Amino acid sequence: MLIYSIVSLAILILDQLSKILIANNFTADTRFTLIPGLFDIVYRKNTGAAFSILSKHIYLLSIISVIFCILVVIYVIKIKPRHPLQFTA
Repeated sequence: MLIYSIVSLAILILDQLSKILIANNFTADTRFTLIPGLFDIVYRKNTGAAFSILSKHIYLLSIISVIFCILVVIYVIKIKPRHPLQFTA
């Protein structure tokens, strides 16, 4: 289980670092090509959830996120997932 936790944490850290680097170095709608014709990074701002859902209600979105995180922790403590992929997910 420890290796899956470490991999999950590493992915989370890389995700947050990439967001910080892009937010600090790109302006809105900037496009950066990593692999021509295959992979571009485009900086877009989205203050809501997917497709800007709840973008005008950021506090509600925050409350929903906190509740979901609490439920996931309760699930892990009570159910104790056995399969490593279930724990990682």
